[in-house]
Amino acid sequence: MKKSTILCLVFLLSKNRIYGQNNTLTEALDNAFDSMCGLSTLYGFNAAIVLPDGRLWKRAYGLAEEIPAPKALTTDHLMAMGSITKSFIAVTLFTTVEDSLLDLDDPIGNYLAPYLNVPPEATIRQLLSHRSGISDYLNENPAMEQEISAYPDSIWIVDTLLNHFVLAPNFPVGTSYSYSNTNYLLVGKIIETISGQPWYEAVRTRVLEPIGLTHTFAYTWKTPGNQSVAHVFVDVTGDSIPDDVQGNGFALEGEYSAASTAGCLLSNPEDIAKFTKAVHGGSFLEPATLAAMHTDEGFQYGLGAFMMN
Repeated sequence: MKKSTILCLVFLLSKNRIYGQNNTLTEALDNAFDSMCGLSTLYGFNAAIVLPDGRLWKRAYGLAEEIPAPKALTTDHLMAMGSITKSFIAVTLFTTVEDSLLDLDDPIGNYLAPYLNVPPEATIRQLLSHRSGISDYLNENPAMEQEISAYPDSIWIVDTLLNHFVLAPNFPVGTSYSYSNTNYLLVGKIIETISGQPWYEAVRTRVLEPIGLTHTFAYTWKTPGNQSVAHVFVDVTGDSIPDDVQGNGFALEGEYSAASTAGCLLSNPEDIAKFTKAVHGGSFLEPATLAAMHTDEGFQYGLGAFMMN
């Protein structure tokens, strides 16, 4: 049985990429993509690559929805990007650093009201690199999942999440690494404090519009209008068979709003590829900022960027 996840795969292609001698680059990419899809049990793949000459290669496979009728996934479909959201949030924060509105080594208590189990001495850098020790409200507190399941159409307020669902810290600030979605809720709050805007407006004005991204939205605060959104597939009935969540009438507002700045953005592979090229290709952020983003803190995680060996 197919698994429930629909993936959005995005790559920034190096100019010295090696591919089959008898294939064109796009043919080689098509073959690699089709091979991955043939080996996988996932419901769908959606991919985009910025080619060395600036052209965009795109390809899709699988289903966008199953109910009321099967619909093929296309490269135009928006998809839940999950924790890729964190990179967008980090880059938004970096633009405020470049505007001299804050420093990465500032304590978060300089910008935020006190929250239970959130040490004010943790720095912004430690939030971005998951070295704050702050517990993950989404994955370490069973009550959070229970509440989202019980009230699937609720719109969660970030202060409610921070005041009621963050457990005691996992370790003293800066002494180890622990991936925590709570860190990026706090980064979102800092962005709002510094910018004077709701976080999703700051992302739009500081990142989406300057890069020219027209297919990226902060759901549930912004809607994609007439742009098609791929459904989420997950086993909601407990029979080990993935279900078309929206097709079966299940609400997702609770899931997305609870994820907030840790994972609520919708996008398509074209926008994410363009974002990746603009940021990691070196043209959007200042060199020193990009270098900080890429700094490996010893756990293969930089500042809003995962390091791949």
